[in-house]
Amino acid sequence: MLLYIYGYIIDFIIFQKINGQLYKFRSAGYNGTINNNEIINYALVCKSWFKMTRLSLELSLTYLCFDFFKPLMANNINNSQFKIIKNPNFRLFHSYKDYYEFVNNNDDFNNSNNNNLKVLINIEGPIEDFNPYIDYPNIKFQDNVEFDFKINYGVKDVLNKINNLKINKIALVGMLPANFLTHRKDRMDIVKKLLPKRVEYRESFSHTDYTNIFEMESLQFIEIIGGDHVEPKTLARINNEKTKLETANIPIYFHDIIRAVNEVELPTTNIYTKKICRNLCQNIEFPSHIRNQVKNDFVMMINTLSENRTIKCLFLINICYKGECNIDNLDYSFVTNSLKSLILNNRTIKDLGLHYFDFMDNNIISALKETRTLRTLTIVPIKTKLLESITTIIEQIVSHNKSIRDLNFFNLDWTEVEDLYKIVEIFKNNSKSIQLYSVVFLFRKYTADSSFAHFELFKDISNKLFDLHLNIYEINIYSLFEGRKIQFQILNNKIFIYK
Repeated sequence: MLLYIYGYIIDFIIFQKINGQLYKFRSAGYNGTINNNEIINYALVCKSWFKMTRLSLELSLTYLCFDFFKPLMANNINNSQFKIIKNPNFRLFHSYKDYYEFVNNNDDFNNSNNNNLKVLINIEGPIEDFNPYIDYPNIKFQDNVEFDFKINYGVKDVLNKINNLKINKIALVGMLPANFLTHRKDRMDIVKKLLPKRVEYRESFSHTDYTNIFEMESLQFIEIIGGDHVEPKTLARINNEKTKLETANIPIYFHDIIRAVNEVELPTTNIYTKKICRNLCQNIEFPSHIRNQVKNDFVMMINTLSENRTIKCLFLINICYKGECNIDNLDYSFVTNSLKSLILNNRTIKDLGLHYFDFMDNNIISALKETRTLRTLTIVPIKTKLLESITTIIEQIVSHNKSIRDLNFFNLDWTEVEDLYKIVEIFKNNSKSIQLYSVVFLFRKYTADSSFAHFELFKDISNKLFDLHLNIYEINIYSLFEGRKIQFQILNNKIFIYK
């Protein structure tokens, strides 16, 4: 019985390590320091704990966390001192050449039955230089081999190269050419035919219709960044009976929808002369005869997402990230009431992100306070409401909702040193009511007096948080400034510093 309980605890801890926001942050290109000491210590308790830790890791591995736990894998993959993971079900290669050399130089791999092994080849170079059938003619593409590709604008004959390959992820990147409308349609047609599991779309110059992408039954992950938005009617087209979508990063013009509901007229319909927010908000003109349709589309989107049973991670981004677009005098209860319904009625979303929500009112607060489904909450506040946002989340939500275990504050753009110490005070004032597994702070500052002064400042902030003895197992404080990064980690009553 005790071994069962211990196994459950180990599974939970490893789940937090793999799927928690801390790892997602590290895997997003910030090159965070990997610290597997905690897992190693569990494996060293005794033989039974070692076996339970190994089993949990091997069953939990995915492509996303492969590099994260690679130091713990056996020697046939990496010269690791700790060989906790003996038989991983995944192999990740960062070029086709690496995979080719591995297959040709590994007799055990070729002679064993690898039908259950999943292989991902991440092609990081230009896809136009990728010619697997010419460069590596003796390699047979098995069903267990999948690829990640980046497709730039202007790439031709892509389907001839990769049409017969299994695609895990496609990243659509690159600058727009003069005939971008034609190229965009061509790229969307390519994506639709290849049926990838994951799509990353990075474009900031013009709007794209994503309906065909969201209707793909193969789609499991989608991230749209760079300034474009998704229309509510597009999300309403998701087929909940067939979709496999699990993670979605969705930018929406919430402010424009609020204006439409309030029947606000923009100064002019001329895109070149109308006064718009510097963050590209106030960008859509909704004529009076279609405003009811805007409301209907939003309601249909909320209904579709509320009834969905596959999405586990949902990140909603309001495209107005500096708070320069004043909507305080408008009634946004239609939007927030709808979001409240989504939060309370959906039963599968465990990880929710609210980015640049300067319209968070009692509807959203009460929903986050009442829900027992969420496990991870990520907040990206606008600069002008940094302290207000953190205070609201701590005092009115996580102090009452103990189901939320992981809390993340990302892109904290600060200017005054006093604000950092006020954040410490917020946690101090609520220290008796906070019960969390982890908290992550990501601070940003584009200029600093000196590296030493900046380091000493965050060292002092970390020490003050440490002295509070909060009921939080792990606190990670990241500071990005002038292209550099420092990390302070409070873990197991100790402070670790990474530069």
